[in-house]
Amino acid sequence: MLIENWIDELENYLLARHGTVENDRKKAAVITYIGNEGRAVIRNLPREMKDTYFHLVDALKEHFQPGTNAIVGRNTFFNMYSEEDELVEVFLTRLRTQAAKCNFRIKCRPATNNDAATYHDLTDIFLRGRLAVGWSDVDVCRRLMRERAHFGECDRHY
Repeated sequence: MLIENWIDELENYLLARHGTVENDRKKAAVITYIGNEGRAVIRNLPREMKDTYFHLVDALKEHFQPGTNAIVGRNTFFNMYSEEDELVEVFLTRLRTQAAKCNFRIKCRPATNNDAATYHDLTDIFLRGRLAVGWSDVDVCRRLMRERAHFGECDRHY
């Protein structure tokens, strides 16, 4: 199980069991339930990487994240094309699966004592671009390239 999934499940359990939970209690739960290997990692982290719940979670995600080479993942992603007679939903699923290996998230603000780190996830922008270029129906590609997508916060950057 990925560390992100484990943390999500722990947070959901705490919410279901106790309702809203303060970050100090979440941090204690992580330390309690992560197991011996996880506690060994936590003991060896610098103090500033484990002083708050959000710092601890970021440090654990970084440590336990499976090693993926984003450059190789991106190369594969940017060279994907739809197969002949492939449904758009199937092509999008293949693109999303590959995009998950590309690390299209950009850290905009590190975690503070009370707040989690802020990220901008650019995956949807890259998915739309790859769909516009990689789809076998030329008319659909042209229409997608003409239309401006609306991506909220990211709209200001493009």
